[in-house]
Amino acid sequence: MTAKTCIICGGGAGSHEHVFPAALGGRRTNKGIYCTPHNNGFGRHVAELQKQLLMFNAILKVRPDRHDAPRAFSFSDKNGDHFSMLGPSIETAAPPSINDLGLSSGETAALKFNSKEQFEGWKETQRKNGWDVQVSGDFGEPQQRLFAAPVSVSLRFGGHAGLQAVGYLALTFFAQYFPDVARSAGLEPFKNFLALDFSKEEDEAKWKSNLVWWDGRNADDVVGKGPFRFGHTIVVGVSTTKKRAYAYISFFSSLNFGVDLGPVDDPRERMVRVFIDPRAEKAPDDLDAVDSDAFSIEVDPAASDLLEMIQSGTAELAVKKFLHEVGAWHFESFVSELDEELQGWAKSHSTDSTQFAATLVQKHRQRVLNVVSFVASGLKVEFEKNGNIPTALPEMMDKLIEADDHQSNGLSQHTNALLELSRSAITDVIKRELDSKKCDAGKIAGLLGGTQGVTVITQQVIQPLLLSSLK
Repeated sequence: MTAKTCIICGGGAGSHEHVFPAALGGRRTNKGIYCTPHNNGFGRHVAELQKQLLMFNAILKVRPDRHDAPRAFSFSDKNGDHFSMLGPSIETAAPPSINDLGLSSGETAALKFNSKEQFEGWKETQRKNGWDVQVSGDFGEPQQRLFAAPVSVSLRFGGHAGLQAVGYLALTFFAQYFPDVARSAGLEPFKNFLALDFSKEEDEAKWKSNLVWWDGRNADDVVGKGPFRFGHTIVVGVSTTKKRAYAYISFFSSLNFGVDLGPVDDPRERMVRVFIDPRAEKAPDDLDAVDSDAFSIEVDPAASDLLEMIQSGTAELAVKKFLHEVGAWHFESFVSELDEELQGWAKSHSTDSTQFAATLVQKHRQRVLNVVSFVASGLKVEFEKNGNIPTALPEMMDKLIEADDHQSNGLSQHTNALLELSRSAITDVIKRELDSKKCDAGKIAGLLGGTQGVTVITQQVIQPLLLSSLK
């Protein structure tokens, strides 16, 4: 059977689909897998993967193929304010449309925007939807929203639609490396499974749990450590022992799945491991494929139990490990950005050291606030462990960092005062580092958001507050 026919219907292929979805950073296409109608029909699976992995892609700043920039992840807090996340940054996002807000003609509403430019763009979109937006009063002074506590984002990954989308990805990759087997009769039941719509009650009843499942094993233990930081791994192959075609998929070495594609007649043993770098700008830097004539991994739903993964905390730990590694990468990127700023200032000296230090601290005041919060919460824990400490001290630490949605930057008045003290202390130390001619970006980054900053704020801000409260 020719590989230029659609693997679903046998008609002419040529849709030029991405083997790994473009929305997730895929850079390779293949025009010999699906016909245009089936490629378009399976677009819902790509959309499901994009939706469920959007936050992960946003914090890694993954650029979708054929797009100029990464896509931000949007979310709302408990007060209904809208934010967008890209890399380590969280900013005020444009509100939903007037239609989505449920506003009526002539009604007024207080809405928040990140900038006047953002408002103008939102206003133009509403105009195209038939609304004439008028501003009542003046724009307030622009303020960066600061977060007194870690931002809580609720994510849902999986579900029948999510697992089905993983199955679509597995079949597409299998067809890339096993074109003839992908068109064999044994895989027809799996293809029929991909055509189901689990939002419909009649299709929901046809769900089969042994086709695509969560795999709680460590991805590195299953397929070996990949060459890419934050990379994906997809394994497709045929086992002569079991006479079946299988796939194993790991997103970011954290979200792992097994796939049973179906039986294979007269199989030839083979396995292809594909390591994908979603942050690569172009091929051939985007993947590394390893072909072997032995199917050497175990893919079996009996080897994994989703309930056990949840109860043991395996699933949560895997995501926490990923986020910890992303945090380390963000800090490394922060050091590199600071290094460029420091080198530029050292060459131009466009401002004196006092002003440059103050500008840095002002620009990164959320990082400074995070350090203050870290110190306060750490001291509270230590105070609670020590039974000889007055109960007022842990309570005091608990109240140092408080949000106030009535304030323009989201912080209470006393937290703003504490932040100003902390900014002043950090600015003085950075100025001395700049004047010493020996400062480096790593140390400045540490003062703005690391161990050095913890030391300065503890000694120069928090300890004096504690001593004064005990008098």
